[in-house]
Amino acid sequence: MTKSAGTVPDYSSNWLQYGSRRSLLKWGGWFTLINAILMGVIATRYAITFPAPEDEFAVAYLILTYLGHYAFLAFVPFILIVVPVTIIFPKPKIVIPLSITLISLSLAFLLIDSLVFYQNRFHINVLTITILGWKTWGFTALYFVIFVFFEYFLARWTWRRFAPPAKRKAGIVIGLTLFASLLTSHAIHIWANAHYYVPITKYSRYFPLLYPATAKRLLTEYNLIDLSQARAHQLLNNSVDADHKGLNYPLADLECAPRKPLQNVLIVVIDALRFDVLTTEIAPNLTEYSQRTSRFINHHSGGNSSRMGMFALFYGLPSSYWHTFRASQQPPIMMDVLQKHDYQLGIFASAPLHRPTSLDRTAFVGVKNLRLITETKSGTADSKDVKITSEWLDWLNKRDPSRPFFGFIYYDAPQNSDYPHDYDNIFIAADPSDEREQAFSRYKTAVNFVDSLLVQVLDDLQARRLLDNTIVLITGDHGEEFDDSRQGYWGHGTSYSEFQVRTPLLIHWPGKEPREIAKRSSHYDIAPTLLSELFRCSNPETDYSSGRNLFSDHQWNWLIVGSYYNYAVVEPHQTTVTYPWGYFEVRDGNYQIVNSPQLKTDLMSEALTEMSRFYK
Repeated sequence: MTKSAGTVPDYSSNWLQYGSRRSLLKWGGWFTLINAILMGVIATRYAITFPAPEDEFAVAYLILTYLGHYAFLAFVPFILIVVPVTIIFPKPKIVIPLSITLISLSLAFLLIDSLVFYQNRFHINVLTITILGWKTWGFTALYFVIFVFFEYFLARWTWRRFAPPAKRKAGIVIGLTLFASLLTSHAIHIWANAHYYVPITKYSRYFPLLYPATAKRLLTEYNLIDLSQARAHQLLNNSVDADHKGLNYPLADLECAPRKPLQNVLIVVIDALRFDVLTTEIAPNLTEYSQRTSRFINHHSGGNSSRMGMFALFYGLPSSYWHTFRASQQPPIMMDVLQKHDYQLGIFASAPLHRPTSLDRTAFVGVKNLRLITETKSGTADSKDVKITSEWLDWLNKRDPSRPFFGFIYYDAPQNSDYPHDYDNIFIAADPSDEREQAFSRYKTAVNFVDSLLVQVLDDLQARRLLDNTIVLITGDHGEEFDDSRQGYWGHGTSYSEFQVRTPLLIHWPGKEPREIAKRSSHYDIAPTLLSELFRCSNPETDYSSGRNLFSDHQWNWLIVGSYYNYAVVEPHQTTVTYPWGYFEVRDGNYQIVNSPQLKTDLMSEALTEMSRFYK
């Protein structure tokens, strides 16, 4: 029926009968705003877990983020779903039930997530709900029903109160205030991230679905910040201790009693070094050298990418902790112990240390005068590899021989398939038309090139008679794939096949006999091995790591391997890959999808526990 001119609709008795687009949108805005406040009330459970703010700036950031983020979570379904439906179908019987359903679902999941996070320190998704069991689904459904009843009455009251035409500007003012809070909070985080300001960056993981903005690369390109100066300034002013970072790491203070004199340590990481390249054809020098080492032939990285592989190597922890350690700038125990015992640090990296690995604010956060970028005239990875090799040899000449040293050399040419244009030993693809063979040949040439550099490092140690007192560890941060399984996976960070997660591990340890070790080992084991074998720390490895001593009898039955946005649980004959929002797939030993997978809930529960037990 068409409304007669001059007739005023009865908003109290006909709340599901009459509605124009304008009145429905106005009602929807107020209804969503009130629920944004309700979200903020529910979210106080997250706030209970917050580390104490360090200064007024952090307090302001928390307030702005709290206001802006929960308003954002409430308004996204309204803007993306309710507004278009209202424009197309301006009928209260459609718009109001839809709004009630969407907001009730949002509130139910927020409530259950806050409870799970409070107890376990991880946010929920479909996978975690599956693992936690039917009770979690049951409580989610119960909360949804309760919220539907509550929202029905709230919707009715809101309709009577705000749907009638009225000249109210309060809603516009409140909306603009919340939007300004959202933008300002992200702007503050951009500044804090670029300036290594821990009192702000440490809070990201406490807000569900918060992805704070960063723009460090853009600011650097336009010379708006100097990363080296910003980092040095923050090292001098970093007053945030471990108790305020939301971390319980380590679980107990380490008790170590190393024998004197202390042995030197050199860790060489070759970017994208896959497990099957140690052959006399591809890497003759490294292959020959391996016969004088402990050779771990079934070794896995902690990630299929540089970021997570490096994190696992230095911390011995899964990728789930990376964001928090990076935001809090908490160094690994291994580096703390090295510096406590007055080791000289020689760190030479071809790849940038501030991206994507963020080693400048994780593993090497406590290292002064750290060079973030190695620069050469050509800017190629092979030229940088040559430079850091020369710099390492020069650094050894100038070091204090009365003190032990820790060296870190990070080669990057294989990851970029770079080598000098006049390099002699170039691999040629048997079939020039085969893209895979062409790419793999370039990669093998780059590995061969790094092999020619690394032998200089090893021969120099031998010539200086340092090998008798130096632990040398050679590995890759992850592997590299060239569509080996013919499933379209290339490079790294794209799958969890053995070509991307397995890498060689060679350890020369004075006093240990060379041998081949076939047990399943991991980057998680490297830090515990150095701490227990070299520094004789008596703590159980579980106090500070997920790994075990490489020279013990321990063998991994399953491993957590992380990437930039997801993780997988890798077993000898099966891999469970997770994705955002909890979707998962199971793949067999050949990395083929299992069509009717059975999720091992006990195993996944163990993995989730390991991924959260160092949180407070």
